[in-house]
Amino acid sequence: MPVAPLDAAATTPVQASSRSRLERRSIRRRQRSAVNLAHRHFGDIDIVVANAAIPMDGKFESLSMENYRTEFETNVFGVLQTSYAALDDLKRTRGILVLIGSTTAYVSTPGSSAYSMSKFAVRAFAEAVKIELAVHGIKVVLITPGWVASEMRLTDNQGRYHPDKDDWAPPFLVMPAEKAARQIAKAIARGSREKFITWHGYFGYWIRQYLPWLYFFVVGTLTRRFRSRG
Repeated sequence: MPVAPLDAAATTPVQASSRSRLERRSIRRRQRSAVNLAHRHFGDIDIVVANAAIPMDGKFESLSMENYRTEFETNVFGVLQTSYAALDDLKRTRGILVLIGSTTAYVSTPGSSAYSMSKFAVRAFAEAVKIELAVHGIKVVLITPGWVASEMRLTDNQGRYHPDKDDWAPPFLVMPAEKAARQIAKAIARGSREKFITWHGYFGYWIRQYLPWLYFFVVGTLTRRFRSRG
């Protein structure tokens, strides 16, 4: 289905700025337009993919509250907005809500606290609404990717794309986007509860869950090594 673009709207602790309110209204209008467009071409919507994510790299002490808010505005509230926009259709069609998470919802590493927190939230949302929406016949599928070929790792915290930037992910571990898309499509067709995309993503999850001492040893060692090189 057509997906409305989701903007990150920054807010202050006291109240949302008028600009932010206008942005959110604009987002809702675009989402309604996307849903109406899908209705005209395809009828009621039976599968919705809620995927909204921007990077936010940096250690906790170097990031601001505004950085964390910006990350949640897109990565969490963007997913919620898409889910709300198509909820009535999914109830009518007893359809499937697909939520795009990340292995960082299980494996949070130094420098990724903002992004990991947002994906933890998406995972929590998926687990809760899977049971809530089952009474309407709606299935919830959580997709948990590892490293997939994407422009995200070449984008800075201000959303600027740098095509000449080196991708820090090991090339042999990066899954081609086409292969990831096929695996996601199969998981949706099966109505899987959760699908890890990439073997290393699942391996990282397994180590963190069942061998936490090894996980923290490896992450700590690699962090100290990269810090000494810097």
